[in-house]
Amino acid sequence: MSMLLLQLTMKKGQRPVRGEDHYWSVMLEKSRTGTAFTARDIFEQSNANMDTIREFIKRLVKAGFLAKAGTLPNKAETFSVAKVQAATPRVRRDGTVIETVTATQCMWNAIRNTFRTGFTVADLVRWASTDDTRITTRFAAAYIDHLNKSGYLIPLMTDGMAGGEAMWKLDPSKNTGPLTPMILRAKIVFDQNRNEVVGGAPAEELL
Repeated sequence: MSMLLLQLTMKKGQRPVRGEDHYWSVMLEKSRTGTAFTARDIFEQSNANMDTIREFIKRLVKAGFLAKAGTLPNKAETFSVAKVQAATPRVRRDGTVIETVTATQCMWNAIRNTFRTGFTVADLVRWASTDDTRITTRFAAAYIDHLNKSGYLIPLMTDGMAGGEAMWKLDPSKNTGPLTPMILRAKIVFDQNRNEVVGGAPAEELL
């Protein structure tokens, strides 16, 4: 099996067209125009499975973020946003809201707070873990590896140097803001004859 390294870019402000963040952004846009929507409306603006969207809507209704607005002649239910907020609601199946910050966000916060001194995998596990969000060594190492390969980190010490652990610090030019970089898995079609990606590149969050 051959390996290809592709450099993909995303326009500023452009987000993946799947995942709860995308679904919620579409719902907010409908809300701004005063338009009720169906699950199919969200589906048609996404690269996602209809059942996944229906499940997300069901959770938001239970939690009170969405309200049922009516029923169309084809019996499709319509919804409207009942609680407007910029952050995507994180809701369990029973409708209870998940208040905890994601593991990747916790790690990004810790990395930004230590950009002068640097950190090891063990440091990140210790500093980023909370009572509600437990971070494993393997997960932290994977997150660091992705950021390092993407140019976000500056290696300070390689593993085993002077008998110590590998250490990194955040590249100041990559300290772009409070939101964690999204690590995505993309499914693409690559034309080897033309050496280009054909069509869109739907992506989902990997970590």
